[in-house]
Amino acid sequence: MDGRDPKVHAREEKVRIGRLLKAKKSIDNEMPKGLRKGKGGKVFRKRDAKKEMKMKAMQEYMKKENQILKQRVKDMIKAEQKKRSTHIAFRSVNEVIQAKEKQRIKQDNDILKRNLANSTAFYDVAAIERDTARMKKQWERNPFTILRQKNAKKLKKENKINRERLKKNGKAFYNVKEWEADVKRMKGKLLKTEPTWKVRQREIKRENKINAARFKKNSAAYYNPAEWEADVEKMKNKIIKGVPQWKIREQKLRHENASFYKRLAKTKPLVGSVEEWDKDRARVEEQIVWTCSLKSGRLGRNVAPLLNNAAALQNNKSNPNSPRKMYSPRRPQSTSKTPRGTYRRKQYAKFGVTPKGRNRPTSAGRRNRNRKNYMLLGYL
Repeated sequence: MDGRDPKVHAREEKVRIGRLLKAKKSIDNEMPKGLRKGKGGKVFRKRDAKKEMKMKAMQEYMKKENQILKQRVKDMIKAEQKKRSTHIAFRSVNEVIQAKEKQRIKQDNDILKRNLANSTAFYDVAAIERDTARMKKQWERNPFTILRQKNAKKLKKENKINRERLKKNGKAFYNVKEWEADVKRMKGKLLKTEPTWKVRQREIKRENKINAARFKKNSAAYYNPAEWEADVEKMKNKIIKGVPQWKIREQKLRHENASFYKRLAKTKPLVGSVEEWDKDRARVEEQIVWTCSLKSGRLGRNVAPLLNNAAALQNNKSNPNSPRKMYSPRRPQSTSKTPRGTYRRKQYAKFGVTPKGRNRPTSAGRRNRNRKNYMLLGYL
């Protein structure tokens, strides 16, 4: 072994393996209960033969019971249809019990009748009809519904006209041979005259010549800047009778910004000053380091160095009673229940911690004072 107590190691290993076995998966990739994976990765539903057999037996049983019930109902109907000529009164074997049962049935019937009389209908038919009529009227008043109805009527009318026209003029009214002859004749006419693109080119040249002459005649400036400014002022006076919209928006934004900056100046930070925060952090770090120093061994060495700038870790003249200096993890510390040293006592008083050890059971016997405490030697 590596210096650890074999029993303690076995117990810890047992606890560790138990936790591993009980650990749940973070991602459930199991196949669902009622499915199975076949060849080629195909998924099939599992066939429960026992369940199918039970269902089949149950269906046969229900079928048989229904047949018996139908037969009994038929017999009852036949018996009811028979008219007895005389009333036969049968005397009960136990009249007292029969009277009690009759009274109980009567009371039950009275309670059921009262409950039925007090109960309200689950569906209010009148309200449903009223709501339906209201919704129908809303639907009919909807402009899109009206438009759709109009279009439907129009289409119906047009379809009727088109059907009549098709019925009347359903025959082919154009002969292919005649159409080909017309095309040939038109082609002959077009080829004799000048092409269209040539005619269009000549027209464009003529229009350009006219435009050039007009531009030469009217190329001098015909609008004075002073006249233009006067016209602009006149149009402004006509259009802007009140405050412009952009000016209103500008004033509103200026007002909102002013109120926002005023609120921002009045708002105080929620955390406090940086000095207060640093002071509070130093106090928390001191508590963490001191708590780590209570557990000797590698725990203090692993946790405490994470706080590099902690005040409690700086071994200098201003902090001579540092826990890392007085109680080094390389030496086993005392296992006594009472705090040892001035620094430890002060820290207990500061944080309000009362040292309390675990009570050993009587059956464990007396503790051997000279035995080695492997937990304190820094092997774990």
